[in-house]
Amino acid sequence: MSIDTQAYLFVHFIGEERNPTDEQLYFALSRDGVHWRDLRPAGSPALTWLGGEKGVRDPHIVRDPRGGFHIVATDLSIYYRGGWGPNDGATTNGSTGLVIWDSPDLVHWSEPRLVDVASKIPDAGMAWAPEANWDPDRGQWIVFWSTKSNAESSADPLANELGDPTNVYYATTVDFRVFSDPVKWIDRKNVIIDSTMRPRTRKSPSNAPVTRMRRPTRRCAPTTRMSGRMWARSPTSSAMAGIPCTTWKGRNCSVTTTKT
Repeated sequence: MSIDTQAYLFVHFIGEERNPTDEQLYFALSRDGVHWRDLRPAGSPALTWLGGEKGVRDPHIVRDPRGGFHIVATDLSIYYRGGWGPNDGATTNGSTGLVIWDSPDLVHWSEPRLVDVASKIPDAGMAWAPEANWDPDRGQWIVFWSTKSNAESSADPLANELGDPTNVYYATTVDFRVFSDPVKWIDRKNVIIDSTMRPRTRKSPSNAPVTRMRRPTRRCAPTTRMSGRMWARSPTSSAMAGIPCTTWKGRNCSVTTTKT
């Protein structure tokens, strides 16, 4: 389907956590992907979430190939938790749901809703930094996020096995309302968060799509296969402290663009 695109929409939150409105969603617009114009000033968010933790972070916006747009985001307010600190509890007693908006045209938006995705993970402490990718082969969305499994030991396949207990999980959905049970996807010795996925295929001699895998680098963990058309690359903790592996992810917020 050919789409006449004229601009980029930048969806983000303000990572200062000084006011309740910092952890809400703001829009910016660009014609070239380099120069951006805020559509609303700080303190006047475009989209507001007052349920759950009363704050929203890490937005990811996608265009639905069947029409319309969706935003998935983290249900979290560090402001209402009193700021970052050893006793903030954000990863141990945080929300296990994702905040979701739908829009047919980027102008009219649905009421936000909180959809649980991580409560079946043993002692899940949060569901952070979600993203979504359309799987055209199966006609469904792959939604993935990071959860800290606080269970010290468990035979549950969703529990942590290697090192740091924060892993990446995924679930599938066709409508962003009903989700499959979570599946543990990436388990590493270091903390895994802010992962991303993108299609990367080549044609085999039989003309079938084949996933191309990248080797590990100094700044990024190994790519991990999802399906015949998807791969992911996960930033390591050292990458998050310096230059992020994915240049479209900033240190204070996880944002994305969709050309409109």
